[in-house]
Amino acid sequence: MSGIAGVLIPKRRELITALLDRIAHRGDSKPRLFSDRQGTFGVIRLTRLEKEDRLISSKDGEQVVVMDGWISNLDQVSKDVLLASKNEHSQIEVFLDLYQELGVKVFNVIEGEYALAVLDGSRVILARDRLGIRPLYYGFRDGNLFFASEMKALAGEVDNIREFPPGHYFLSDQGLFPYEPFLPQPVRLNGVQDSARTLGKLLPRVAAERLDGNKLCGVWLSG
Repeated sequence: MSGIAGVLIPKRRELITALLDRIAHRGDSKPRLFSDRQGTFGVIRLTRLEKEDRLISSKDGEQVVVMDGWISNLDQVSKDVLLASKNEHSQIEVFLDLYQELGVKVFNVIEGEYALAVLDGSRVILARDRLGIRPLYYGFRDGNLFFASEMKALAGEVDNIREFPPGHYFLSDQGLFPYEPFLPQPVRLNGVQDSARTLGKLLPRVAAERLDGNKLCGVWLSG
């Protein structure tokens, strides 16, 4: 879990630090901040859970990304678009490479649970996973875009706080767009036994795809 916040106003480090202070329970690290002539971004993270940094900028400084969450299929997507499988690099570094290669089409192919923001030149791109597992809120004041992981970070700062819709990306210069629809192949089952066998095959595979080999895993049982 991490906390992200940002505003499309330059040199507002004190403001972003204040927004992150309101959601300090989302991290135990010092705020990492980025500011250029277009906007200011910040992030905090729980260091015992998030070993990788959650903010990165491109070498030329043209793009910066902050992210809460993780992406489960980066290795596969990076191979599909002829990028090297960069296991030695952080997820957010690989995502930035994919974004530079695919643009906003990257959101149609990545999977996982994430809320993220990209500052790309003069515009901000916000995106949230298809199920809305990671929270994200946004609003405007005097035409300036604000965003944060929780509503209370934006309270009193924007005219109207809005929940960012799952499965969408937002371009600050164009508007809100849905991801391409996910259309799974139809499953044909022949009775209860066939259903049980199919579930027995699929469930371990799906669970394995969602496991992060760099982290300890736990199990919660209800009842």
